Amino acid sequence: MKKDYHIHTKISEDCKLPAEELIAKAIEKGYTTIAFTDHLEMLFPKWSFHPDMTFSEYIAYFASLKDKYSTQIEILTGVEIGEYHVTIPQVKDYFGGLKPDLIIGSIHTLLPNTNISIPLEQALTPQEIIKYYKANLELVEKCDIDILGHLGIFTRYLKHDITHALPICRDIFQVMVAKNIVLEINYSGLRKTTQQFMPHFEVLEEYAKQGGKRVSIGSDTHVISDFDDNYDRVIEILEEKELLHEFSLI
Repeated sequence: MKKDYHIHTKISEDCKLPAEELIAKAIEKGYTTIAFTDHLEMLFPKWSFHPDMTFSEYIAYFASLKDKYSTQIEILTGVEIGEYHVTIPQVKDYFGGLKPDLIIGSIHTLLPNTNISIPLEQALTPQEIIKYYKANLELVEKCDIDILGHLGIFTRYLKHDITHALPICRDIFQVMVAKNIVLEINYSGLRKTTQQFMPHFEVLEEYAKQGGKRVSIGSDTHVISDFDDNYDRVIEILEEKELLHEFSLI
């Protein structure tokens, strides 16, 4: 039962993928559930579908696709909200009383404007790494999210030692367990420079130690070739590391 809860479409500014092209591939590959999670970036509108599309229009668009493909696949209407912890009032206003099926909360930027989701020229400093994880802690503490997205996104392009940040990860996971927030295993890193999914093994092990069970697998698809390219590999790696039995895949 394959599921993918992290997929972008041409509604996101950094993506040109038609939703129905993705749906066709998901059905072909035997997925039971997919979630479209286009970017909602209140601080950086150029990365977002806001304000070119109202949220009611967004909901209505995917509702039509849900109906069209209801006998073949379950489709969820989600959003990936960047830096949600500092834009809560703006997001609430934009939703206008509506609510998506699923919300991924993600940190893409070391505020005010250091984008860490793109190739880095140099590794983050220990202080910057701490700042990143503290932002994730604030995110899970303050925000109503379903999934914490790509924890450790800065490790996609350069290797980093994150040992000193593990105490903050413990705090993050304790909050997540209490609030029933799912931890995403995001495998976009397997197609990037370091060829590792996120979070890394030591972080996943810490999640398990803190009582974390619920995980999702996300491709972070932006082009059609991203989808399903490493799903089976993720399962194999988790089995090899004897971690798969620790978790419940949602």
